[in-house]
Amino acid sequence: MQPGGPRQTILVATALAASAVLAAWWWSAQQRDAATTSPKVARAEGAGRGVSPAAREPVARTATTSTPMAPTPAATKPAAPDIRDADGTPPSSNTGDTARSNLKPELATADEAASDTLNPDAEESEADENKADDASGAEAVDAPAPGSAVDADRVADMYADLFETVESGDVAADASRKLEFQNFDAREAGGESERDLERALRERFGDWVATLPPELAQHALLASVDCHVGQCRVLLAQNGVDFTEPAVRDPHNALNVMQSAIWTFLGEGLPDQRHWHVISNSWSAASSSGEGPLDTALWIILLDDEDQESPPATP
Repeated sequence: MQPGGPRQTILVATALAASAVLAAWWWSAQQRDAATTSPKVARAEGAGRGVSPAAREPVARTATTSTPMAPTPAATKPAAPDIRDADGTPPSSNTGDTARSNLKPELATADEAASDTLNPDAEESEADENKADDASGAEAVDAPAPGSAVDADRVADMYADLFETVESGDVAADASRKLEFQNFDAREAGGESERDLERALRERFGDWVATLPPELAQHALLASVDCHVGQCRVLLAQNGVDFTEPAVRDPHNALNVMQSAIWTFLGEGLPDQRHWHVISNSWSAASSSGEGPLDTALWIILLDDEDQESPPATP
């Protein structure tokens, strides 16, 4: 046996055991370092290569979920607008409705629109009524009342002057008209039958004037309807007439248009309970101002009631 054998053997064995323990410790430390470093390397490599969104999404979701959310402060309710009336005072009631109307006018009519949609018949009916009102209003404005352009008092004076002139006999052309006037005045005034006939003629003539074209009707005035026994006399005034020579020959002149309309009415529009005979249908020119140009036609229509003839009364 070599010198120092047992002791040397023990020391060698101890050194080997210590080396083994040291090697085992070093290997364990290396494993721990590798485990700690590998996730960081993997993330760094993934970022370098470009990790797909699908791969990053779980990480982001996890991070978001794991991060504590800061408490959100309660929203502060804005102050209501200071809605005031025109005089500067707050409204006494319905403040919310007023603010709603002022801030968003379309909201104020939303309920009405919904109601109209749910009830279209009511909307259509109201629209029809509005159209009818508009039409009647437009007609009233566009169509002046019959005779509205004629002064009734002035017409009475003009007829009085005409009768006086005819009765005086100073104008030879009025000789036949003077006889007609005298014959009519000599007849009895009659009673209830003549008054009924006057009312019937007045109504018929009045309705007829209303059917004339508006530009003609407003210048035509039914001045008088007078019935004696067997005869009736109708006085009709028409102003705005041009009596100059070229105008009276124009068929479209207001005087000629009225003449044609009167003859048509006398042939078709008189009350049919009597048998009428037209004695005369004539006019005389007059001045509405008394001294100015002639501008008014005084129509005199004399009708004979053939169903009730009687001799004129003795003056």
